[in-house]
Amino acid sequence: MVRFYLKNTVLSPATLVGMLGLWLGMLAGTFFTEDLLYCYEYTIGLGVAGFFLPVATVLPICLLERQMNAGIRDLCLARSGRRSFSFGAVLGAVVSGMAVALGAFVLFTVFCAVYTPGAHFGGGMTEFFSSKIPIYAALNAHPALLYLTMGGVFALNGSLWPAVSLACLSFTSNQYLALAAPFVLRVAMSYFAQSFQLFFLDPAQLLLKGVMSLTFGGGIPYALLYCATVILLCGLAWSMSVTRRLRHG
Repeated sequence: MVRFYLKNTVLSPATLVGMLGLWLGMLAGTFFTEDLLYCYEYTIGLGVAGFFLPVATVLPICLLERQMNAGIRDLCLARSGRRSFSFGAVLGAVVSGMAVALGAFVLFTVFCAVYTPGAHFGGGMTEFFSSKIPIYAALNAHPALLYLTMGGVFALNGSLWPAVSLACLSFTSNQYLALAAPFVLRVAMSYFAQSFQLFFLDPAQLLLKGVMSLTFGGGIPYALLYCATVILLCGLAWSMSVTRRLRHG
């Protein structure tokens, strides 16, 4: 089932649609300049990319679940077993979401490099990455490596929302609800975290554009732990729903 889910999510037309949609959203929110890092920081700083992520990255898994009716799903489950079915679905959701985000990041980089004469990897916005943080002090000496690191962080953000969508499908068969839930949750969590100054709960901080970038390791361990925790919890919810489906036939 791992191969089935990876093939039908990563190679799905929905992955390309999500990639292009997220790329256009990033372009709409950027300011074109010779410094590629500045272009990227501008679009995530404005918040446009962050709002498009929960929508674009969930398209592949939502489309696949919509195409799999109850009969096909039960047949796959009976032939593969609970563990293989559960793990395949979670892995397919996470990898396809990362593929959408990474593809959009690459397209964004190529477009900015071609569109802007003299494009290069520069220092970006000075307020984004403090030189007081050891990892950024080291990376600032190698702008291209810093840019690639931010690309990896952006791809990591793409792994989060498909897992949330999959968890939503554990409780409902309504694919439209599963498609909208990550975006609604993202907005609600950001509003809640900002209102009560619980910034570590704010999904927007996962792009390392705020106070969490000042924490240990420049916020990268925080982003990894946040995404891993959410994916684990969502995976458990999905696995429990699969177990329940097996018990009740």
